[in-house]
Amino acid sequence: MSRRATWLWGLGVLGALAGAAAWLAFQRPAASPGSVPGAAAVAFELAVDSLARGALRLPQPGFRGRGRELLEVGVVTPVSGLVLVVPPALRPPSPEDGARVLTLTLLHEGRELGTRQCRFYALGDAVRLRPATRLEPGDYDLRFALAPEGPGGRPLVWFFRLRVR
Repeated sequence: MSRRATWLWGLGVLGALAGAAAWLAFQRPAASPGSVPGAAAVAFELAVDSLARGALRLPQPGFRGRGRELLEVGVVTPVSGLVLVVPPALRPPSPEDGARVLTLTLLHEGRELGTRQCRFYALGDAVRLRPATRLEPGDYDLRFALAPEGPGGRPLVWFFRLRVR
């Protein structure tokens, strides 16, 4: 094989590899915000006006064996978001409790879509969930986890089940 033929063969292989890489790049579906590491599919806004249009009141959380109530929710888009009015049980009873860390998490089919940590007192009267894209119809779990009072304590956890249409 001549030197020129070797170069042409090598360039042909490189061109084929570049073409295959470009084809694969365009065939891969675009990554959704929830699938990109470090990117949240849902953001939480705290201390929102509880009188916001379309606000949904969360029920008082149940205790020991009481089933979680399913809350029907309409369409949730990045523009409107979803305003959830916090029940009295999720408001700090004392200034000391208000300084504890609260973690809000939205889950869909066991996958975390977004999380936010704040001081309990920063939660306010209502919270807005603002997705990066429209939330798909289905069931979602909204979890509030309050850090324990001291070392060795257990966190308090409340779940709310949302069904998006």
